Amino acid sequence: MSCSNGATGTTWGHNVSYTNTTQPSHLANRSLTYTLNYDGSSKYISYRFMGYLVADRITLTYCTTGGTTTVMDDWVVGTDCTGTTYNTTPKLYDAQYLNRTLALTGFTYTYGDYLLFNTYPSYNVPGNKDTNWQLQIKCWSDPILPDFGFAPAAVNDINTGATMTLVYNTGNCTYQVAIETGVPTKTLSYNTDMYIYMTSQGYGTWDWSSGQTISIPQYTGSTVSWVPGTGYGTPYLLNGVLNMKLTGGTHNLVYTFTDGIDYYHYKNGYTANTLNIHWTDWTSDVNNINHYKLFRDRFRVSMTSGDTGYENDLYIDYESVFTFDDTARTISIALQPQQAQYTGVTCDRSNESLASWCTWVNQVYSGITWNLNTIWGTQYPFSFLYNLYYTFGGNIGYAITIMGIPPGLVDDSTPLSPEWYLYGGASGMWYFYKIYARLSITNPADPLNNYEIRTGINLDGSISNPVVWRLIKSVP
Repeated sequence: MSCSNGATGTTWGHNVSYTNTTQPSHLANRSLTYTLNYDGSSKYISYRFMGYLVADRITLTYCTTGGTTTVMDDWVVGTDCTGTTYNTTPKLYDAQYLNRTLALTGFTYTYGDYLLFNTYPSYNVPGNKDTNWQLQIKCWSDPILPDFGFAPAAVNDINTGATMTLVYNTGNCTYQVAIETGVPTKTLSYNTDMYIYMTSQGYGTWDWSSGQTISIPQYTGSTVSWVPGTGYGTPYLLNGVLNMKLTGGTHNLVYTFTDGIDYYHYKNGYTANTLNIHWTDWTSDVNNINHYKLFRDRFRVSMTSGDTGYENDLYIDYESVFTFDDTARTISIALQPQQAQYTGVTCDRSNESLASWCTWVNQVYSGITWNLNTIWGTQYPFSFLYNLYYTFGGNIGYAITIMGIPPGLVDDSTPLSPEWYLYGGASGMWYFYKIYARLSITNPADPLNNYEIRTGINLDGSISNPVVWRLIKSVP
């Protein structure tokens, strides 16, 4: 591999992977040479390393023709890391993948210098053969270099000469005001080199164009909530095997357990949840949000404790009928469909969220058939979601758009543009605020003629603690 022979017109020039089910195990350990341009024009190297569940180690070393080696990067990447640490060797990154971009400009290039990528499998569980990894690489050479300056200082400047008039949107039942800011080189942050080739995070909207909107909703609706003490459900290893069989023609779902402890873990979870007040307040009235409740059961399909497998969710409506057989250790579920039939008053948007619930339920009910075995269960079997009625209102609204990078991923080779600042020290984030604006209605009796617009971004791009809100516009 080299800077000059990578695929063109793609996000990554080179792609190397290891899959334990299709490749011999000795290929899990790899040493991959990456040749730099002989004219010294290679300026940056970007890579994405995916460790998945069973974390794998990746090192990147600069090697000179004279035999000198400099380790540029050393990471363990995968979700079986116990947290993320930046002050260890190797560094640990508790996620499925890591994006990195490092500058080569700190090295004095000599003809024949090259980079060396080394992979080491199953770092946290040595000997675990069920691990997969993927390495993607992109080289940046003059004159094509990464655009990490997509957010120059002028991007967060607000055009105070713009109209910025408050209006009421009858279709959305919101008060809105349009704000104009500077325009970056890319108007969608997820299309930027910074997002693709660095482990950066976007907050607020992905839209980084000049138009930003502050809204103050004036509608009612419903929002979902987990039962306290349950939640999404982290997959965990069972004592035995779970067979899950969905028969589409009869809309019947059956769980069969080889181990009694596993069976009662699921049965007891169901029993506890169905005694909860947020489950027992169900009503047959389709025009009441308490009618819309569902079980959400997360499962991982794999017969190994490693990377081979996948995760999925089942959504089961409240009116589905559960039958438990303690002797056979089976849970049979007669699935029921659901339809959002809620009708509310003007500016009640509950049915929008309820309709999505029904879509999830009906995808399971829809008639598909499958039969699978797994040694994985869920931490919170048959956890459920219910609806809460809420009112969006008030007299204050905000618009916020941010790009952030963990400080442990920022070093001397990271070319951040001006007005990035570190918030919260080593445990915080590097932030660039595109917009942080506040709309306040000063007289609720006549909002369109009584409001203020302020920005919380200081002139140097930082945010004070507490925030200092500078006035941009006041009406009257």
